[in-house]
Amino acid sequence: MNGNSNRRSFVALLVLATIALVLLATPGDAAKKTKQQLADLPAKYRIWLQSVNLLITKEERKAFLELEKDYQRDAFIERFWDFRDPYPQTTRNEFKERWRNRSEEALSMFGRLDEDRSSVYLLNGSPEARIEVKCTELWPIEVWYYRRSEHAGEVLVMFFQKGGLGPFRIWYPTDGTDELMRYP
Repeated sequence: MNGNSNRRSFVALLVLATIALVLLATPGDAAKKTKQQLADLPAKYRIWLQSVNLLITKEERKAFLELEKDYQRDAFIERFWDFRDPYPQTTRNEFKERWRNRSEEALSMFGRLDEDRSSVYLLNGSPEARIEVKCTELWPIEVWYYRRSEHAGEVLVMFFQKGGLGPFRIWYPTDGTDELMRYP
C-alpha cells in the first residue's frame, strides 16, 4: 500500500509540474510570437497599431497580427474604423478624422504615442490650460486642466518626468509626493 501511495503521489506531483511548465511556457511563447508578428509587419501597419493602441481590443489586435496579406490588413483597418463611426449614414467618419488629427498632433508635440501625455491628448484633446512646473526640488512636471473633458466634468491631470529623462507619466496621489521630488 505504501509503495502504491508513493507512486500516486509521484504521479500527482509529475502532473502538477507538467501543468506548471505548460502554464509558465505559454505566455512567453505567445509573447515571442506576438513580438515576431509585430517585427514582420510592414512599418505602416506597425505605426497604425501604435496609433490605435488605446482603441483596439486584445482580440482585434490578435486577429490583425494573424493576417498575412496587406489587402487583408487594409480591409481590417477599414472595418475597424467603420465599426467606430458615430454617424455611419454620412460619408465622413468624424471619429476617425479626429483620432488621426490628434495622433499627428500628439506625435508632433511629444514625439511619441506611447507616453501618458499622448494618451490623455488622444482621448480628451487639447487641455484648456497647460502649466509647466520648473522647480529645482522637483522633477519636470506638467499640469493639464480640462474644464469639461469628453468623458467627465472638470479634470486636472498631473504628469511628471522621473529622473528628468524619458517619457512623462501620470502622477497619482497614491504614488506619494516622494515620486515628484528630486531629493526625497
